[in-house]
Amino acid sequence: MIEALIDAAAAAAARLARRFAGGAGSSPVGPVTPDCGQAPLDLREQRLFVSSALGTYFAGLLESPDIYTSVPGQVWCPAAAGADPLRWIQGTLTDPAGHRIAVLAAAGGMGKTTVAATITRCLFQTGAIGMILGDSAKRAQVDAATGRLRQIEPGFGDLASFHRRLAAQVGLTGYPVRTRWRSLAADLASRLAGQRALIVLDNLDTVDEGGELLESLRPLLGRDVRALVTSRVAAFAGDRAVVANLRALSAADLRTARVFVTWHVERHRSENPALAGLLPAALDRTTLTRLLERTGGIPLVVQVVLGAVTTERWDYLDRLPSLLPGELLDFLYADAWAWLDAAGPAGRLAQHLLRVVAVDQARGRRVTSEELRRQARMGGEAALFSEAMRLLAERFLLVDREPRSRLGRFAVVPALRDFILTRD
Repeated sequence: MIEALIDAAAAAAARLARRFAGGAGSSPVGPVTPDCGQAPLDLREQRLFVSSALGTYFAGLLESPDIYTSVPGQVWCPAAAGADPLRWIQGTLTDPAGHRIAVLAAAGGMGKTTVAATITRCLFQTGAIGMILGDSAKRAQVDAATGRLRQIEPGFGDLASFHRRLAAQVGLTGYPVRTRWRSLAADLASRLAGQRALIVLDNLDTVDEGGELLESLRPLLGRDVRALVTSRVAAFAGDRAVVANLRALSAADLRTARVFVTWHVERHRSENPALAGLLPAALDRTTLTRLLERTGGIPLVVQVVLGAVTTERWDYLDRLPSLLPGELLDFLYADAWAWLDAAGPAGRLAQHLLRVVAVDQARGRRVTSEELRRQARMGGEAALFSEAMRLLAERFLLVDREPRSRLGRFAVVPALRDFILTRD
């Protein structure tokens, strides 16, 4: 009996996957092709549907050409049941019986916002939605070509400011400063009735009351109004949302990595012509594997390093991450720290081990693997040691300066040491 139920559930999941992938029974919208969402929007011609109150950062992504390339395997969504994840997400956000909230969860530098912008453009261009609302809470933007950090004005910072921004986008203005968000939400619900709209919340995890904010939107969502969220963690999702994760580029799949590297070179060669000269070596198995291992496969870091190699040599990889721009490192370290915090017990053990290394390194002491194991045992977390070390290695947060030694000599780069010593 149980086996029969499992088989029936699997068959139903497969039918839903085919439906959301654009097969029979899918929403009556335009076709979703592999390059859907690649073409930029001309917001000057779309002001009836894309409010001028949309922040410049996310609006800029909607208008920019060639912001994303579909890299096989980068988006991982278990609910897609084998269908193409991006097409499945696009389908479920527009199908009357689909999910009302989709969350893209990943660490910094993985491309969450560009994927969200691509999905948004695709839904708009195929006629699946008629209005684009919401905004980005991002406070800093990293130039993928140079690694330079630019401060930007966030579109919202808390629950009240988001509802006020959303109200302005649908033409509801003139409220007294002290107007409560619940009053705005009631008016928003009336204004959105009968509209096919997508509400975008980018970088939700950086917002005060992020969980409450997403919960406050649920009364606005329905058959024709859906929400697309990006966050470093999926904690905000709840049980009525679909969650997709973004994966790092992996040396285990060099074909996919070559697609990304080639796209980056073609995308930025006009501003940095020297990039074109990197391709033969960058696509070589040995060099590409080394590049991915040294950068953790984080797409943003891969792009910044490729730009740096045009003025350096490939031995630049041996000096990572200390030669990456300091502002980029601070951005990545803060994000990685939050990522570890959200990774459960193994992530918190990894944070503790980083503190141990940073403190002992500042005192001029050698830190071996045996000392790190002892720290894990002291906290009763010996079983989590291997997983914690894997998390640290994946994010190039910990370096073994004597890998040929049985015990090793673990250290962090000075910028990370200073960052860790400021943590609570």
